[in-house]
Amino acid sequence: NEENKDKIANEICSHIMISVGIIILENLENIEKDLYVFAGSMCGKEPKEIEELNPNDFLELLISISKMDDFKDFFSQALKLVGLV
Repeated sequence: NEENKDKIANEICSHIMISVGIIILENLENIEKDLYVFAGSMCGKEPKEIEELNPNDFLELLISISKMDDFKDFFSQALKLVGLV
């Protein structure tokens, strides 16, 4: 049923987001500037503002971005596209 599909989609999205987080941390040195641009575009700030955040605030920002409806919707649509839900 639809409720089970949503639950499965949410679980898959959570696993994907954890995997993406691990990949980001493992490659942070190579993608740092791109991550600042992405984070800034998601919250309406300039990349330089993101770069100047202390590590704790930066992590909190990434967590808040991951909870945004647009971000969740993107993963849900991607799962539908590949037929996982």
